[in-house]
Amino acid sequence: MPLGMGSVNLDSSSLIGALQVVLTDLQTQAIQRLPRTTQVWQGDLRSLDAMATVQGIAGGLTGVFWVDEATATPRSIHPCVVTQDHQRPELMLEGLVEALLSPVQGTPGKPRQIIVCRREYQLYLRGALQAFGIQVEYRPQLRLLDDILLFLAEHLSQDQRFLPQGKPPDDLPEDQILKPNDLILLQELYRQAVSLWRRAPWDYLEENPTIAITLNQWGVKTLQACILGGGGLLVGVVFYYSLEDFNGLLEDPRDDGLKLLSYDALYVHFLAEDEVNPALVQQFAAYGWPQPNRDTYTDVGRLVKDQGLRSLGQTEVWVVQSALAALNLFLSKYKRALNEGNLDPIKYVATVAHPQDTGKLKVQLAYTPLPTSTSALDSWGGAVRDDLFPDGMSVLYEVLPWALIDTLQHTAATARLSPRALSTIRTEGCPVLILTLKARAARKLCDQLLAENLLGIVFAYREVDGERVDFTLAVTQVGGVYLVLDVEDDLEHQAEIEYFQKAQRACGGGHGVLIVKDTKGKQFNPRDVVGLFQCSDVVDLKLGTIPLE
Repeated sequence: MPLGMGSVNLDSSSLIGALQVVLTDLQTQAIQRLPRTTQVWQGDLRSLDAMATVQGIAGGLTGVFWVDEATATPRSIHPCVVTQDHQRPELMLEGLVEALLSPVQGTPGKPRQIIVCRREYQLYLRGALQAFGIQVEYRPQLRLLDDILLFLAEHLSQDQRFLPQGKPPDDLPEDQILKPNDLILLQELYRQAVSLWRRAPWDYLEENPTIAITLNQWGVKTLQACILGGGGLLVGVVFYYSLEDFNGLLEDPRDDGLKLLSYDALYVHFLAEDEVNPALVQQFAAYGWPQPNRDTYTDVGRLVKDQGLRSLGQTEVWVVQSALAALNLFLSKYKRALNEGNLDPIKYVATVAHPQDTGKLKVQLAYTPLPTSTSALDSWGGAVRDDLFPDGMSVLYEVLPWALIDTLQHTAATARLSPRALSTIRTEGCPVLILTLKARAARKLCDQLLAENLLGIVFAYREVDGERVDFTLAVTQVGGVYLVLDVEDDLEHQAEIEYFQKAQRACGGGHGVLIVKDTKGKQFNPRDVVGLFQCSDVVDLKLGTIPLE
């Protein structure tokens, strides 16, 4: 008998047996090794079509949803077929496994607590998860999840393009398809990938700007190499076929994994064993391809515009191999300059082995850093004022998921959006300064920032009697520079600012300001957001040149 509504009376040993049916030994061990967090997740099995119909919206997604309650971050969206007896606890468990091991946002980890809105889910999951120390609680209504799913319904109604679920793209000519005997030739490509892994450029490079790699071979002129991992998520490199494709992604932050990505690219990703296809693991063993380490595998492939993902063709193998080899030489030569924030453009010619013969191939590489300031802020030279932000205001430096930022654009009482999109594909999120104050003061501050046209948040410091004082400042077009917060000689505060600024650089200088009304210690709720301000650029100031009133 299948486990369903009648399974609520199973004892815990039966429930753990059900868990073992769903999980392999490897998955069970992986969950046991996950770090424990203080997070609380909400989950339910929903038909987005049913929710959308109520709102008069065309939906299109059905499945198990798990979200982080504190940040409204989706952890997993587990598609499934909904039937009359669809309220099956084991589907909740399958979706939870994805949220634990392979989250769509955030890093793998075990929450302190999960919350469901059906008693049968609570009883089933409580027994199934008792070996992992995860609390399972019941709450009759999950308002945060309701809000997120309504937003998804609206979002999906605007664009119904999804990654194809059928056969892979068929654009590859027959003579380009790699046969089993050809796979041994991938040895050098994977060796270059391991070399990139060891150089770890994501530790000091952001995803924007790209590194231009000019091959002038195999019908490919210039690739744009985007280093992945600086935002804290997927690690590797993507080679875009044009700068226009990369810039197009920056301008459309909604172009994510749920949609058919509209660009052409080659990719090299580094994934944990439980994230890759078992067939790829078998190929690594069979052909002796080098791995970054025993638990990590290199996944390479091609994204075809308007079609989806597929394996590399013969010529594409040569392209990726040569681009990786040139990129490795470039990183070896200029790592120190890049790590120290070299602001000068870099041009370099790398000589690599030609993959088709014993000759050499010259590859040109160019790196142009992003500008660090805007003339609108550089030209200002007045005094710092302290008559805008009230005393007793809470100030937090956070990096919020893009899904939450998208939601707040619709739910905030006031939303002043940036003239250009801020999201960089696969960055960890949007850096946001969160200001929490009483409701009336929050509305007043929001109105003032609108009236004075908030340009952005800047950071500065100066030495006072041998101690460092860090300043957080708001720059407006009308009133100039206002003091938000000043903190004396606090290393933890300095680390928060550095983390915030790193996220700003990943977004090309973009950031946001969130004004939230104080709810006396209650958990964050999007309905409490009074104002969202998006800002396009940022500049660092030295207070030694700015008089303080």
